[in-house]
Order: sequence, then structure tokens, then C-alpha cells
Amino acid sequence: MDKAVLNNPENYYNREMSWLQFNYRILEEARDKSIPLFERMKFLGITESNLSEFFMVRVASLVDLMNAGIEKADIAGLTPKQQYVVAGAMLMSGVNFALLYNFFTFRWDKLRHKTEQLLCYLGIYTVSTVFVVLALKTTMQYGWEDSIRCGIVQTISVLTTTGSLAADTSQWWVPVTFLFVILSLCGGMAGSTTGGLKAMRVLILFRHVRKILRDRLHPHSVNPVRLNRKPVSADIATNVVVTFMVFMVTIVTSLLLLMLCGINATESFGASIACITGYGPGLGSTGGFGCYAAFTPLAKLICTLLMLMGRLECMTLLILFLPAFWKR
Repeated sequence: MDKAVLNNPENYYNREMSWLQFNYRILEEARDKSIPLFERMKFLGITESNLSEFFMVRVASLVDLMNAGIEKADIAGLTPKQQYVVAGAMLMSGVNFALLYNFFTFRWDKLRHKTEQLLCYLGIYTVSTVFVVLALKTTMQYGWEDSIRCGIVQTISVLTTTGSLAADTSQWWVPVTFLFVILSLCGGMAGSTTGGLKAMRVLILFRHVRKILRDRLHPHSVNPVRLNRKPVSADIATNVVVTFMVFMVTIVTSLLLLMLCGINATESFGASIACITGYGPGLGSTGGFGCYAAFTPLAKLICTLLMLMGRLECMTLLILFLPAFWKR
């Protein structure tokens, strides 16, 4: 066989990941209700035995490599430095493409029109990253280097709905996993490839709420919603509020439908948001290194429709169901 084929990392799979996936398949047998109860208990015992060996031997060897300062990646992985490069690429993917074009073509005068949205996007990322890093350091007993690296990479992956994983996030502190759910809802800047509501809508939504509160406090004052020092029209503000409401109604509806399919509330909630935002990993068995294999065919169909709605924008897809759209 050609050496180029043998040395190609794409033809290999990390042995630890392969071992975990193997155990997950055994666990799926234990969750299969069509198998007799005592047989399912045997599968659970096999899973427990394998995972005990995994943590005592394989995880321990990885910790020894980390403590020794060995950064050489395996044939299927990335070094810590490469992960930082990937994080930088993901951060740029969440920036408005027109903003990137004007920046790299030195059209500085056009950058100021999207400054506030960029600051909102970077601010959400910075605050969230600091929280995740401190949480990993205090609750997971990570070292500072691992906490910073995993916090930087995983937070930007969630915010830009890239879906890549720096670690098994399902084992992290529960508030961190729920923070990731909220971040995937926010998304990157408008005009980028990210999913979610987008930073511009989030910014306008919060400023619209602030305007309503100020109007209640001072009924005769004029408090327009501003973005980049320019007033936002009432139509745009209303459109943002309606988009947010449609987004929330879609999530709640899909949550109830998934629960009717036999999925528990936590996994249904995580799957609804993960699919409509396009992020992927949810909560429970669908979070971290998990998958949606245990979902029923109907539940998988619902998740598929959610992904379509998320990428095509909910409002755009709902217009197709209006009778007026099909009239000439």
C-alpha cells in the first residue's frame, strides 16, 4: 500500500475515542427495551468494567503525557498550539464577512458601521470564556494551561455553532453546559456563517427592552433604540422581537414533541436548541461525545426539520406556509 495513504491522518481514529464509542454501543444495547432485563444488566456490567479500565489505564497514561509536557499529537489529533489556531479561525468565522473584507482591503472608513455588533460579539465571548476557564479550574481540577485552552476553544466553538469539541463537555460543571446552550442561541455576527439569533438581534432586543423600561419610567421622553449611533426603525425592532418569539415558540413546540417521543426533558431541551442553532451537541446523552442514535425515528425527523428551520431562518420557512405566498 502507498505510504502516503498509510500516513494520512484522515485514515485513522483516535484509540481512546474509538474505545469510548465501542462502549457507547454496548450501552445502547443496555438501553434497548426489546432485550430481556437480565441481558441488559449484563451489558451494563460490561460497560462499567470497560470504563473502569479506561480511566485507570488509558486516562492515567494521558495525564502522564500532559505532566511530562509532551505536546506531540497522535496520528489523528491536534497539538494544543494547533487548537489555538483553530480557535482563531472559528472566531473569525463568527465575524461579519463584509467587515472582514473591509478590514483586509484597508477600507477603514466602512468599519465603524458594524463596530457595536462586533464589540457585542467579542464581549459575549470574552466574558463567557473567563467564566468557563475559572469553572474548569475550580470544579474540574484542570491545570491553568488546560483550563485556558479548553475554555478558549470550546467557548468559541459553541458561540459560532461550529460543533467541534475540545473535551467531553457533558462531564463539565452543569452551569457551564447550560451556558453553552445560551451561547449557541446567541450565535455570531449577522452576515456570518454561524447559527443562532445573531449578535445584532440580541443587541437590538436588549436595547428594545431597555427602551420599554425607560418609557415606563419617563412616559413623555423619547428613547429611540440606537445601533452604531443611528436610530433603529420601529419596523426593524418589531421584526427582531417577532423573530425571537418565533424562535422560542419553535423550541418549546419541538421540546414537547420530543418528550412525546419518549425523550426525557433535559435531552429534549438540549436537542431542540442544538438542532435549531446547528451546533450539534446537546445535553445528557446527546452532549459532549454523545450522539442521537438512541432517538426514535420520529424524534430524528423532528431534529432534522429543526436543523432545516435553523439554517433557512424560521421566518423565511414559515412564509412558505402562507396561502398568499402561492398566489400570483
